[in-house]
Amino acid sequence: MPSSLGEVRAAIVDLVVGDEDHALRAAARLTEMGGWDAALPQAARWGVIALLHARLNVATAPPAGVLATLRAESLRGVLRSRAVVERSVEVLQLFEAAGIEAIAIKGVGVIGTRGARAAARTTNDLDVVVRERDAAPARALLRERGFREVDPPFDRHMSDIARSRQLHNVARTLRKNNFEVDLHWRFGPRPPAALTPELLIARAGTVTVGAATFRAAHPVDAVLIAVHHALRSGFVPENSVRDLCDLAAWWEDGRAMAALDELIDAASRSGMATSLLALWGTVLRRAPHHPLRAGYDRLAAMLGVRASAEAALLERHFEHTLRHGNPARFTLEVFAPRVYARWLAGAFAQTLRPAPVGEHGGETAPERRPLALRLANILPRCWRIVRELGRVEHLRSYRAVARAQSRFH
Repeated sequence: MPSSLGEVRAAIVDLVVGDEDHALRAAARLTEMGGWDAALPQAARWGVIALLHARLNVATAPPAGVLATLRAESLRGVLRSRAVVERSVEVLQLFEAAGIEAIAIKGVGVIGTRGARAAARTTNDLDVVVRERDAAPARALLRERGFREVDPPFDRHMSDIARSRQLHNVARTLRKNNFEVDLHWRFGPRPPAALTPELLIARAGTVTVGAATFRAAHPVDAVLIAVHHALRSGFVPENSVRDLCDLAAWWEDGRAMAALDELIDAASRSGMATSLLALWGTVLRRAPHHPLRAGYDRLAAMLGVRASAEAALLERHFEHTLRHGNPARFTLEVFAPRVYARWLAGAFAQTLRPAPVGEHGGETAPERRPLALRLANILPRCWRIVRELGRVEHLRSYRAVARAQSRFH
């Protein structure tokens, strides 16, 4: 990644989670390097364009033309999010009428729980949690209402998740027109102790958006879900920057502080304490006096030497990917040989089985790229991995991420 693009990405994070001094300096850097044209689409891809607009109104304004574009993009995101929340309420009420207990998490859940304080929080879909026994009835109910399950076919999708090299929630996406519902019923192959659907549903609270009410994840659970989401992706900014914003926001209205003991206990029991500390540390690097300092200090004091070292390495990994781009897909997998071996065994077994009738839902099987092109791509990919592993100072960071993820594989 060109250094200028890395600086743009770093400046966006400074703007959306940093204190006023960091935001002022970040805005000045973007203006000086002419980086606003790259910053706006990047912030939109990360889902923080509305938050960026809100922070710039407080901190410092970019050039007038950029501010006008930012205002228009922010308004578009907010209106889109409002429509998503309205349709999400309809789906959640549909589940309730059918006797299926379901709760909103992530975007819609945060918006519902934080109310007016979530004005700059946008979302593009509904993430909902149901018990595993309710997953099939929930899918069937949505299909009856015109939703279509997104390919691949269900059995293949579940098989892909089970043997994936990456850490995935067990979930299914259903779409109707431009609206998507991500139905979750297990957080990874070995779910964190605090993130079982039974616990999440039991602790969820009723929230109000406009005249509608629905159930959303408890703030402690919302924090842990954000941490798990960032960890699943290996802390790559595309998936983690909005999680950072959520983690910071839960402190601004006092909810995380009010349940700090419960949060730290749940994170420790669930194997996510180091990841939580790393993300809190990433915020504090940009806002040293942020209220979450109290939680950071309390959690850091409870961790042993090895856990503290792992948290520091996870934080370093995030900062590195922010400035230099995501590692090649296989780079982290070098440090998770058990997971990689399981995937190889599953992939080999699949090649020995002919695809059953209807494997692709009645559609034509996707075409694979020509063998020559696939082979030609191997050398550049391997070179990238070798180049990254050649940066000896990052080997421990990669190993720490793989170790943290492997707790839930």
